[in-house]
Amino acid sequence: MGGIARPLLNLSALNIGKMMNDAFGYKLQPPFNPYVKDTSFILGCYLLPYVGLVGYVGTNPNLNSRASKKLVAGLLAVEAGQDAVIRTLLYQRKDELVEPYNMTIAEFTNRISKLRNRLASTGVKDEGLTVPENLGAENETTNNIISADVNSLGYARTQCSLYENDFYAYMEMLKSFGSLCGFPDCTGFSSSYVMRAGIPVIHRSFRHGKDTDLNAQFPVDTHGSVIFRGAPWKPDIGSWLLSCGSVSSAIDVEEVSLFRAFKLPLVSDGSLAADWTTVDEDVFTTNSSKHGWCNESSVSCLHYAVVSISVPERDIVTVVLARIGFWAHAFVFHVSNLQIHSRNDDFSVTVIDKFSDKLQLNSDSMSIKVVIEKKRPLIYVYDLPPEFNSHLLEGRHLKYECVNRVYNEDNRTLWTRHLYGSQMALYESILASPHRTLNGEEADYFYVPVLDSCLISRADDSPQLSLRKHRGLRSSLTLDYYKKAYEHIIDRYPHWNQSSGRDHIWFFSWDEGACYAPKEIWNSMMLVHWGNTNSKHKHSTTAYFPDNWSFISPHRRGNHPCFDPEKDLVLPAWKKPNPGALFFKFWDRPRKERTILFYFNGNLGSAYGGRPQKRQKLAEEFGSTPNLEGKLGRQHMNNVIVTPVRSLQYHEELAKSVFCGVLPGDGWSGRMEDSILNGCIPVIIQDGIFLPYENVLNYNNFAVRIQEDEIPNLIQILQRINETEVDFMLANVQKIWQRFLYRDSILLEAQRQKKIFVKEEDWAIEYSKLEQDDALSTFIQIN
Repeated sequence: MGGIARPLLNLSALNIGKMMNDAFGYKLQPPFNPYVKDTSFILGCYLLPYVGLVGYVGTNPNLNSRASKKLVAGLLAVEAGQDAVIRTLLYQRKDELVEPYNMTIAEFTNRISKLRNRLASTGVKDEGLTVPENLGAENETTNNIISADVNSLGYARTQCSLYENDFYAYMEMLKSFGSLCGFPDCTGFSSSYVMRAGIPVIHRSFRHGKDTDLNAQFPVDTHGSVIFRGAPWKPDIGSWLLSCGSVSSAIDVEEVSLFRAFKLPLVSDGSLAADWTTVDEDVFTTNSSKHGWCNESSVSCLHYAVVSISVPERDIVTVVLARIGFWAHAFVFHVSNLQIHSRNDDFSVTVIDKFSDKLQLNSDSMSIKVVIEKKRPLIYVYDLPPEFNSHLLEGRHLKYECVNRVYNEDNRTLWTRHLYGSQMALYESILASPHRTLNGEEADYFYVPVLDSCLISRADDSPQLSLRKHRGLRSSLTLDYYKKAYEHIIDRYPHWNQSSGRDHIWFFSWDEGACYAPKEIWNSMMLVHWGNTNSKHKHSTTAYFPDNWSFISPHRRGNHPCFDPEKDLVLPAWKKPNPGALFFKFWDRPRKERTILFYFNGNLGSAYGGRPQKRQKLAEEFGSTPNLEGKLGRQHMNNVIVTPVRSLQYHEELAKSVFCGVLPGDGWSGRMEDSILNGCIPVIIQDGIFLPYENVLNYNNFAVRIQEDEIPNLIQILQRINETEVDFMLANVQKIWQRFLYRDSILLEAQRQKKIFVKEEDWAIEYSKLEQDDALSTFIQIN
């Protein structure tokens, strides 16, 4: 067995202090210094040896050589002794306070162990000096001198979970060593670590004692991409995904769900006595006539009322009661067999079969405790008060806004065209996903479901959402809502402080994205549609005043950009399912049938009677429709279409085009998705703006980017691209187009409808045929 290079460790007080800050989730004041006294020094030592110890336990069964096993056994013996000495010394003083932090030594050890568990993402493999009784030896003690499982056997970490911790240690402690070490079969590391770290990926071979550059093991293509599952990734991300696989390792997770009981009046035959056809007059408004929430007639609102009991195939049962479009209550059960019935004066849900002995039911609530197989990464979804989600859904003004679907009077699905429906699609998919966990202690990420698309939409008409103190700025109102959600979770949950919010995910779906995120949550990952890095403009550029964020005080917003490509992600907009486009395979139309060189259809600015737009430059050069003065573009030509005239054949025309324009409107637009979903090569003309997945996928393989001041040369630039390159990019569009589609959300609905109706609708049939990774899969892979 060859030697292993030993890089210089930086064990300075500064670096040890940083690690302690991460363990506590906030900066200790004064900074922790392991060299000020004996107790602090031993706590500093506690940080290091145990990770190697459990790594030896986990690695030993996978070794074939007697020499290797002998070496590992010897190392294990020494490190076990070191760890026992350190833990014994600390246990003798476990109740002593560590000054000046007013926390016990036991609390310090518990925090450090939780940090290592969180980094490794494989459940509890590390314990402090005190544990809950259910984790203690034989489930009978809370004292924990030696860290071991309930059977008093040492925990084992795989190579991957071991290096999940080592990644953190290297980042904090190593000098002159900018590489990430890992095993080629690793499955516990998320690619977002690589994306955020921005460091080269190295595989260290323990058999040969050499460093192997994964970029050499997984070479890039001619455009600088590494291909993983058909998609062209940026080299570091693609190499890691190929080396480690998609992060979807299955594990068993213990979950305890608490559900509050509620009562509805019943008549003698056991049916609900509520009159579902009666209108609550105080709910509706016509903007100025009277107060209320719903800016629709009572008949229209009743059309999207639904009582739904759905049983998807993913071992999840959702029970929803709704009245005139308003959610009365919703349960989501992670169990495989439920019996739903009415009893006495309750609407009750009873768990039967293998989970019946785990149910505890009283007059106020019931809880279920069960071990379920899940997949990494695990995502915990906060159960926020209804003001942040369900009340906003209830109070939406227009039937088709801020949702991806509604129902007609026959309970048939009606899909919406609302671009912001992606927020609901992703939320629903996460809730139904095997990556969702109800156990926050096991979670890798934490999703905060604030529905800003419902909040912003017509917020100025809602009496419960006053814009008066916000000077008419929806951006300011939205910032306050997100800050209230932040205050709620730090007050009610422990998870934020464990990482200062770096493992939390927030979705800002509206036009300006996370430009108006409160400064308190900026450490988190922001999901947006508008990846504005502010590299061109440091201020708000929206043409719509209520969304302007430049007027928000810096003490509320801070001074962050709208998008940080090192940690944030642009997601695709929602696009209404188009079974016809799938049936005719618009996305797969060959080059010879694409006779239009360049295509753009949309608002072209004031010269055509529209709002001022950056697109005006495009129309001035290539407009194919006369403007108000009867003039065409200076360079108009037969195979270039630039028009503001809406076309009933819009998707067909996209599918006949080689290149399609992707330009902003007042803010962002859904043109990128239109282009990709119809197999057209996107031509991006948005300076300083990231498009969906652009910080992880290599756009050189399937898109063209030009600067705004190059618009006059647009057609010349496109004509210089040779046919081989055009065919290459079209082929890559065909490989990635499903990543711009929320297929999972559509299939969830198809499963629900299949249980109600015998005949499947066209959209359900066509989308069930798709098999490539979609938007949810891509989101999971990136995390």
